[in-house]
Formats: sequence, C-alpha cells, structure tokens
Amino acid sequence: MTSTNEPLFTDASMIRRVHREGVTLLGGGRALLMQIAHPAVAAGVAEHSSFRSDPVQRLLRTLRPTLAIAFGTRAQAERAVALINATHRKVTGPGYS
Repeated sequence: MTSTNEPLFTDASMIRRVHREGVTLLGGGRALLMQIAHPAVAAGVAEHSSFRSDPVQRLLRTLRPTLAIAFGTRAQAERAVALINATHRKVTGPGYS
C-alpha cells in the first residue's frame, strides 16, 4: 500500500528531472504560444484566464500545482490534479468539449 505522504514520483523520474531545471521556465512563453495557436484553447484563455490583467498570479497558478505534482507527496499531487480538473471543468463553450 502506498502512503499519501510518499512522493508520487521518484527523483529519477522524467517529470522531476525536467522540472528541477530552472531553464524549463524559459520555455513557458513558447509553450503558451503553441497552446493558444489552437482556436478553442485561445478562446478559453481569452474568456477565462487572467494572464493579461495579472500575469504573475496566473503564472503562479500554473507553477504551484505543476510543482506539487512533480515534487509533492501523493496527497499534494492528488489535490493539485483535483484543483486543475475542477478549474478546467468550468470552461464551457463551442469547441471546448
């Protein structure tokens, strides 16, 4: 049985190997551009994101759960995934299915 206090991933896992490198943050802008290139994603971001009005807080709302999943305990990772799913479940509209 796995404890909820154990990490979800080991130090050797790819997710940890990638996210422990600070240079990963440099790709964030490019990743955002690639994502919003899809019209449905762009519409969702435009209608439901605060990236224009408060980009720092928006970045933190992405980084915190990402880091919790990569480096947190199983319980922290599961809470982060639940938060992400609940947040995105609210986004509805044409092409969002």
